[in-house]
Amino acid sequence: MICILLSTQSYADYSITLLNDHKEYGISSQFVEQLEDPLAAYTIEQVSSSPLTEKFKASGETMLRNTNREAAYWLRFKIINKTDKSQQWLIESFNFRINEISFYLKNQNGFSEVIQGDSYPFKQRSVGHKNFEFLLPNSADTLTCYMRIRTKQPASFELFVRRFDTFTSYAVGEYFLLGIFYGTFSIVAFFSLFLIIAFRKTVFLYYSFFLFGFGVFFMCQDGTGFQYLWSDYPVINAHSISIARILMLIPYTLYFTEFLDVHKKLPTVWKFMMGWIVLRIVFLFIGQESDLLISLLMYYDYIPFIVAYFCAIYSYRKGFKPALYFALGFSVLLTAFVINSLRVACIVESNIFTAYSLNVGAVIEILFLSLALGSWLRQIIQEKTVTESMNRLLEEKVEERTEILQIQNTIINEKAEELDTLFYRLSHDIKGPIKSILGLANLGAVDIQGQQEYFRRIQVSAKNLDKITSDFVQLSNVQKYKSDKITEINFKELVDQIIDSLRYIPDFKHITIHTDIDQQGPFHSHKHLLHSVILNLIENAIKYRNSNGIESKLDILISADKTKAVLQFSDNGIGIIKENHENIFNMFYREGIKEGITGSGLGLYIVKISLQKINGTISYAPSEDKGSTFMIEVPNNYEL
Repeated sequence: MICILLSTQSYADYSITLLNDHKEYGISSQFVEQLEDPLAAYTIEQVSSSPLTEKFKASGETMLRNTNREAAYWLRFKIINKTDKSQQWLIESFNFRINEISFYLKNQNGFSEVIQGDSYPFKQRSVGHKNFEFLLPNSADTLTCYMRIRTKQPASFELFVRRFDTFTSYAVGEYFLLGIFYGTFSIVAFFSLFLIIAFRKTVFLYYSFFLFGFGVFFMCQDGTGFQYLWSDYPVINAHSISIARILMLIPYTLYFTEFLDVHKKLPTVWKFMMGWIVLRIVFLFIGQESDLLISLLMYYDYIPFIVAYFCAIYSYRKGFKPALYFALGFSVLLTAFVINSLRVACIVESNIFTAYSLNVGAVIEILFLSLALGSWLRQIIQEKTVTESMNRLLEEKVEERTEILQIQNTIINEKAEELDTLFYRLSHDIKGPIKSILGLANLGAVDIQGQQEYFRRIQVSAKNLDKITSDFVQLSNVQKYKSDKITEINFKELVDQIIDSLRYIPDFKHITIHTDIDQQGPFHSHKHLLHSVILNLIENAIKYRNSNGIESKLDILISADKTKAVLQFSDNGIGIIKENHENIFNMFYREGIKEGITGSGLGLYIVKISLQKINGTISYAPSEDKGSTFMIEVPNNYEL
């Protein structure tokens, strides 16, 4: 955020002149007279009259701030508006954690008053934004402005005069970037939950809780928590940061001690950190009215990061390679955490770098932690594979167990390969859209004129990311599906429902779907899995249609009786190369012969797995018009 410090008056005037060729002005100490109200008892009538009006003076500091947490601070300055009357201006307080901020504007009848603050309900604000905004009248006169600020915590007063259109532009971009930021957190949290189900490791549970606490902490830091979660309960703001630190730091401590196996490798350190957790909970209930206590608590909260850093270095030197990524990630996070704490304590000036340093550090830290977890999981799989191989060699001496061990070893190797491929592709496919989104967002922050195009491209990347995660969710649901979920199926209703759900696909209107369904009597099977099978086949026919001037079509023929159902899907699309026929049902296989088509490569693999669950079969053959034909047989479980 670039603050334009401009005044055409002399230093003693303490005035800001608004001109047409500028969009915003920073209200720094050189433009403001200040009066400290030690008992917070002065009224606007008193401070605007003698003798108090004569006690206003320059603060003498580089930034406006409260040096006495019990006092109220009055600011006085003038605004000379020389712009077109069509331009709406406002005053914005960048610091949204001020308990009470009042704005007084002198007029013919005295003073108008607008009161806001984080001790008041959010709906009381003039503009529905996480910061505090005060609208200025469209007047060419000189405006005499007073502001009364009172807060119980050390705070700097970052004030700006902005044109309303400038404020709107930057606010939309800011909220958009925050949405991407929290979306990234959600994706990683979802991935961590998936790992809990797959590996049954408590370290992923601690990591998920850490991400949750981290997200709450950021929402307290950027003001979106009060805006969206507890807007009607401002009393929470007084304790939100303290509670969020607990929600973040305790799971983080449990996470790094579990990940680095501190309990076994460094038992003394583990006992120390368990004691730290107990004391941190006790400190939560101790009053924080003292600046000294707040500073000590801030340094106390550095302990988990510092201990984690040195434990990671120790583990890496002992041969635990994933600890290297861990140390790098939390080195970045610790640096960002220190910068943010110094900003909150008013030791360093608040600007775009210091305000969002923790957000940037968190994103980088998450990327490093993902690498650490991936490396750790590969190591576990390799160790498990080695162990199983040794057991297989020992048990081969027993002739009766040889065949069983060979089958088990084959299954383990296949699953290990699939799992390794799964993590690689998942990290690769997610990383691409995320990098694209971050890159476009950075460009959009600089190039205001091209924001619409950047937003459009970001939307495309977000849709690709949503499709990838949806495919992995679908695969997980199929693999966990229980075989006893049998219901009666009406094929016509099922197919019509699926076709209707696909009408949002861009190419749907360019293809003609014809159905011929002959169902004789009741048919019972697994509706959820059949839905997944039919959905993927129809969606593939739409996605891989021939767009070279040929009328695209898909014929669905279904014949069902008391023994089985035969489903045939024939299209005149681009088809599949003959050399690739035997690979189309493999995990992550992509045909890749149609430009612009993206996806996870899981569609036909999900179809195969779903049919295996219900004892069904699928086969492929080229159709007469160079398209594709899929033939499916599913048994009728009516008598079961």
